[in-house]
This record gives sequence, C-alpha cells and structure tokens, in this order.
Amino acid sequence: MLIGANELTQLVIGVSLMGAFKNKGRELIAMGPFWEYALCCGAFAKVIGSRVAGLSQDRCFVAGLIHNVGRLILLRRLPGLMTQVLILANRERLPLHLAERRLLDFDGADVSLAALTAWKFPPSLSEAAGSLHDPVRLAGDPYARVVHAANVAAISQGIGFCGSPYVPALDADAWALIGLPDSFLALACSQAR
Repeated sequence: MLIGANELTQLVIGVSLMGAFKNKGRELIAMGPFWEYALCCGAFAKVIGSRVAGLSQDRCFVAGLIHNVGRLILLRRLPGLMTQVLILANRERLPLHLAERRLLDFDGADVSLAALTAWKFPPSLSEAAGSLHDPVRLAGDPYARVVHAANVAAISQGIGFCGSPYVPALDADAWALIGLPDSFLALACSQAR
C-alpha cells in the first residue's frame, strides 16, 4: 500500500484546511504563496523523514503541510495585531515567531498546537506543530525535529511565503538528534524541489 488509511485521512484533512483558509478579500498574507510554502515544507519534511528510521514519510509530509495553521488563525482572528507583528518583524529583521512572541506573548506554533489538539489530530502532528520553534522541548518526538528542519529549509529556499521575512535559525541540537549529516540539507533541498 502506498499510503495508509490514517495517513490518507490526515492528508484529506490537511487539504481541507487549505480550502478553509482561502483568500477572502484583503489579506495580510496571500494564501496562494502561503500554501506553496506549506507544500514545500511538507515536501522537505517527507524527504528528511525518509532518512529517519521509524518515521512515516506520509505523516512527515502532512505535519509539514499543516504545522503553520496557527499563523493562519492569528491572521484571520487578530488582523490588527498581526499587522503590528509583521511591521515589527520587518523593522527589526526578526523571524515572525519572535515578533509574535514579543507582541502577543505566544506565537503561531502555540495556536497550532491548541487547534490541532482540539481538532483531535494525532499527537505526533499537533506536537510537531506546537514545538516548531523549540524542537528539543519534545525530545521524544522526532516528527517535531523533522518539521523544524523542514520549516527552516522551506523558508530558506524562498518558495512561497509563510509571513516570515527572515529565516529562523536551525536548532543545532534538534538537527543532531535527527542524526543526519549537515550535507543532507543541501540534498533535501534538491530532492524536495
């Protein structure tokens, strides 16, 4: 079987999320480029996850695809505050999650964790999204580390746009726990494209 029933269900839900967050008038971030970024992140997660024993490539893809749903919720629910966050990130050259934390005291990853948990997504997906910017926090969850590395790779490649004008740092401890050589990121970039 190419894809299991659980992974297929998760993929369908992920694609449904894409439809739920289509552009509706004037948006702070265009949804087309956002979903290009999300698909790229999913592809990177799948490529990286393919080299980590015991991980489902399909689950890695879905985790990469949906990890940033919290940012979409923030953009929809708090457009005024998110405008201020975007201005701060650009003015101070910050990755968007740091600007979110500074102004909101939480970030899109926190919202993703809450939403995906409430929507009864598997813990591996919700925790991967929730620990995006602190991947070692869940040292027992390799999906979190894979999504973290995939996010950094996707933003660095400039495919689509997630709202963050600057590339977040790759957590060296998280990458070490993944157990792949540094040279693998370059390979993952070429394979994911």
